[in-house]
Amino acid sequence: TLGESLLSPKLAQNDRETPSYTLVSYVRPEDVVFHYWKQKGKSSAIVGCSLVTASARDDTIDWQPHGTYGKGFSGPTNRDAWLALLEGYRDLPNPVSLERARELELDLRAIRDSLQAQVGATYFPFAFSNKRPLRAAQGYLQKLPAAVVDLVPELREAVALLKLGISPTSREQLLGDEVAEQGPTFPTRGSPLLVEPREMEVGVHRAAA
Repeated sequence: TLGESLLSPKLAQNDRETPSYTLVSYVRPEDVVFHYWKQKGKSSAIVGCSLVTASARDDTIDWQPHGTYGKGFSGPTNRDAWLALLEGYRDLPNPVSLERARELELDLRAIRDSLQAQVGATYFPFAFSNKRPLRAAQGYLQKLPAAVVDLVPELREAVALLKLGISPTSREQLLGDEVAEQGPTFPTRGSPLLVEPREMEVGVHRAAA
């Protein structure tokens, strides 16, 4: 169920650590998770957000790779996993579609490039190309830079409403717009890509269809 938990294998099919899985092990209570999902009959979009209730713990998952590789996969499907429970899921009043993100591509690229110059790998939730339009990055969980939340009013408002426990219709009660960036890059916890203060960290969860 969307917004119920983050659950991912600890290792990829080659038994190596993968950042989009390992990031699950770094979440903390009160971290904010945005959910990217393609709903039937609708465009792919960031459709909702929820809060982490507790630090990630060990679990297991019945898991198989997706796509072409997954069709011929014959390895074990029961694997060690990271589990982080979520609560308070709410739909975004205004989902952020891929088309909406493409409208902001120049600004998003600038944010990514600036962070990349500062910290190296960014685990950015969008992928860019000079040959095709912006698309969502592949992976289970990505980091959402504070600057992106500040850039996109739909995301900033959603975090404010979620943290206050307000229904999407009560938009007059919003937190301030200020977000800050500090700290080293993955896998150390104090990432510059996460919304500060600490209780307002943000990630993007790519949900399976």
